[in-house]
Amino acid sequence: DLDECGQLILKVIAKIKTELPNLFISCAPQVPNINPDARIISTGVNEYAPILGGDVSYNNKTIKGIELFDIVQPQFYNAWNNVYTPQYQKDYIERLNTGFDCTSLLTGKNYHVVVPYSKIVMGFPAANDAAPSGGYVDPTELLNNNILPLFTDTNIIGVMTWSIGWDKSNDYAWSDAMKKL
Repeated sequence: DLDECGQLILKVIAKIKTELPNLFISCAPQVPNINPDARIISTGVNEYAPILGGDVSYNNKTIKGIELFDIVQPQFYNAWNNVYTPQYQKDYIERLNTGFDCTSLLTGKNYHVVVPYSKIVMGFPAANDAAPSGGYVDPTELLNNNILPLFTDTNIIGVMTWSIGWDKSNDYAWSDAMKKL
């Protein structure tokens, strides 16, 4: 189940961080898999909640899973239409930073998930073909309408794309636009 799997993943990451404390750990969940609007954990919904909001033993103390991650990169594509709007993205990032509760439908266990701005890197597709289910936005429009306001309003730390190979197929339009950050 998702709770047990999340705990196992946390234990593995904690063990790795104990052995390699400088190792950079990141994750890139799709929006449905870390969704403050959904108060449940089920297949395809908030599957990262037991990982990011779960408790794990690390260096002889109990910490939240998010403390093991250097960055979390939500993917704002291949989801539903409102995910692509600047207002949704701003609200989503703010709700991650504030925190949200969700409950496993299988076990009834509750998780409180907080992803601070200082760990958020927003993920966007670099070309239309990189997101066949939707979410591609012209890079200049994306920068001006979505990303720059979020940097100003929320103090997120960066952006990422999937993938630079798709950016190459789009004449590096995404990279060129993001250089202005």
